[in-house]
Amino acid sequence: MSGWNGFANLDLSGVVPDDFAPLGVGEHEVRCTEVEIKTGQNGKDKRVLVTLAETGGAGTIKAGFNIVHATSKQAMEIGLRQLKSFLVAGGHPNPDQPGDINSLKGLTCRVYVGMGKPYTDKEGQQKQFPEVKRFIIEGEGATSGAPAPSAPKKIDDEIPF
Repeated sequence: MSGWNGFANLDLSGVVPDDFAPLGVGEHEVRCTEVEIKTGQNGKDKRVLVTLAETGGAGTIKAGFNIVHATSKQAMEIGLRQLKSFLVAGGHPNPDQPGDINSLKGLTCRVYVGMGKPYTDKEGQQKQFPEVKRFIIEGEGATSGAPAPSAPKKIDDEIPF
């Protein structure tokens, strides 16, 4: 735009409308459509950021993985575990050494989306947003990853009263 010339002269013909629709809580099949590496404000931290689009068109969600974290070894370990889970769940050909960052694009997997931790923003407002809680690896239980419960065992011993 070359400057403000009044609302009556506003031309939006070259603008793409925002179609953002966040994924809600629950299990979704998603495909990675965008991937980038973000550098933290300290210039050292590195984070892989992926955009995951629901394959049926219901919406998108972003997931980030700390791959370098200068001040928290635990944050880095969690991020690396989550990234590996995404790679395995998505069927990456080499989840141990993924190589080219663009090899993450197109990976499809199931995720469980839950509500993130609530926080207070700069204006003092309480906020809480959905986030990817789990990448579901083929063969795991629907959302928990726990083995299916087995039938209760029959106990044949007598109770001595």
